[in-house]
Amino acid sequence: MDEFSSIVVEYKNKRPLDLLDLTASLTAFGDQFKRFVADEDGIDSDTRLFVHEIRPGSTITELIAFGKQAADLYDALGKVQEFAGAFYSVLQSILHLTPEAKELDKQTLKGAASFVAPLAYDGDGAVINLIDNRGGTVINHYTVNPVEAAAIRHNAKHLLNSELPDQIRFENEPMELFQMRNAPPGKSGDFGIIDCFSPKERKITFANDAAKDAILHHDGNPFEQTFWVSGIVKTVGGRPVGYVIVKLLDTQPKED
Repeated sequence: MDEFSSIVVEYKNKRPLDLLDLTASLTAFGDQFKRFVADEDGIDSDTRLFVHEIRPGSTITELIAFGKQAADLYDALGKVQEFAGAFYSVLQSILHLTPEAKELDKQTLKGAASFVAPLAYDGDGAVINLIDNRGGTVINHYTVNPVEAAAIRHNAKHLLNSELPDQIRFENEPMELFQMRNAPPGKSGDFGIIDCFSPKERKITFANDAAKDAILHHDGNPFEQTFWVSGIVKTVGGRPVGYVIVKLLDTQPKED
């Protein structure tokens, strides 16, 4: 075993990781691998991932595959590299809500949501790294940042509930908060205006605490600021009815 395939999972966190989120993330990753190899001819159905090494750093775990039978070892090792890319493709499909995402089974959706959970609410600079190794050589390197992780969890939740409305992702659009004292009777919560979608106020929610704190707890009066944000437009019948704010990119004072 001088040269073997492995997957390095690195949680490069900025905030402390919730232990339950971390263990659930690795468990979900292992479960998805077991399902990935279960249908492969000639590979032990009990083949699974094992921890080869835990390294100092952020939270870095190197995983290798073993089956009960010695002959299965070599076949399983070859599947490790294939699995990392296949699992990353699943994450990207959920992130971008491709037609394939709507065909994913519930266990896969739950696994994807659990895997990205540790960094879904982290700050700028945090990232999950998935690295294919062979004998210490990096073959492929995949990354998921907190903005993507939050969106994956959000999209997976709607897919699981079969309540996915039409959605439009947007990047770097200006938004201004709408003061509640001007709101029509019966409206409550947070409202904002993004002119490129509608000149009227629409209800806003936040994909993570970092985005919410950055906007609602902004230094100074947030109603006197223009926020440049990325997120998702919720639509019904082609009309925007709300915005999910995923990330704050920039802020500037309103022009008089």
